[in-house]
Formats: sequence, C-alpha cells, structure tokens
Amino acid sequence: MQPLAAHDPLAAEPPYLDTEAAARRLSCKARLLQSLRSTGSGPKYTRVGRQVRYRLDWLDAWAEANAVTSETEDVKRRPPSEATA
Repeated sequence: MQPLAAHDPLAAEPPYLDTEAAARRLSCKARLLQSLRSTGSGPKYTRVGRQVRYRLDWLDAWAEANAVTSETEDVKRRPPSEATA
C-alpha cells in the first residue's frame, strides 16, 4: 500500500496557509494581504484563534476572480463617455 501523500497532489503544501505563506503563493507581500483583509477586498480567510489562515483553493479563486485582460484594463482607462459607447 502506498502512502497517502503519493495520491494527494496537495500533500506537499498544507491545506491552510498563514499570511506569509499565502503571500508567497500569490507573489506579494504579507502586508498587502493584511491591508486587503482590513478593507474586505482580499481573499477569503478564516481565523483559528487569533491566527489568520487561507485555504489554497480560496487563494486561487480570489486570484482568478481578480484576473484582468488588457481589454478590461483599457476600458477602465477610457473616459466614462467612451467606456459605455
């Protein structure tokens, strides 16, 4: 019988990450995640006691939901009259 880790693709990473590990996964600074938490615009998280933890799938879903293309960025840069035309 093979160990469970051989079947679990996420076994190399814990299912919950602290802020530092979550920031590394997203290639950003931990301070950015802390700031996003305070405004409610960051990835979903949970608290274990006083500790903040992020699930891998929550980080991936947030990153995907906030992905932009050059077209969406172009629309944001246009004046309101052109963006709606």
